[in-house]
Amino acid sequence: MRRTKEAAENTRKRIMEGALDLFIEKGFSNTSLTEIAHSLGITKGVVYWHFKNKEDILLHIVKRHCEAKIQEAVNALSDPMPEQTLYSFYKKSLNCFTSDERFIRVYNLLSQNHSWPEDLRNRVFDMLHDAGLKERGIVTAHIKKAQEAGAIRVDIEAEKIAVVITSVFNGLYMLQTKNLLPREFFMYDKLIFEPFSQTLASLNL
Repeated sequence: MRRTKEAAENTRKRIMEGALDLFIEKGFSNTSLTEIAHSLGITKGVVYWHFKNKEDILLHIVKRHCEAKIQEAVNALSDPMPEQTLYSFYKKSLNCFTSDERFIRVYNLLSQNHSWPEDLRNRVFDMLHDAGLKERGIVTAHIKKAQEAGAIRVDIEAEKIAVVITSVFNGLYMLQTKNLLPREFFMYDKLIFEPFSQTLASLNL
């Protein structure tokens, strides 16, 4: 039974990866379930066994991406003591735009959202919004633990710090999904990261 579940999960992952490639290459609207199945050497029935339709596949791709992003935040911010933990986490996250192949592929897909059906686009951005709120909660908890440990002063509300930090960086993510963040940004990211690092250092984060 365990091997059967593993095989089913592997098939689901293959379908999502294959669909992701085609969505990026041809566009969501121009990709059919038949083409997805053919590219993987499986029948359309197998695709239907795992997903309702191609919208369902896209939503699961985004869901998986959001879950991975949240888990990375949990792992990176589990210890409140090291200096520049938040700075390091967000710098690594933004660098994914140039260094993480799957991250780049997912954001290439998200950058095409203008051509999706409105309902699908709204559902995807609701998922991204919810993920952003979860991330804010993780950052808030991280800051509170640091305050309890005496790592930063307690006269600053953790929630307010978290709102500012997550808003800035998630704003950059959203600009990138719409292709509004110039590539030169990644050549001069110190203009953001150095002041950010100095600010965190002044809070002893």
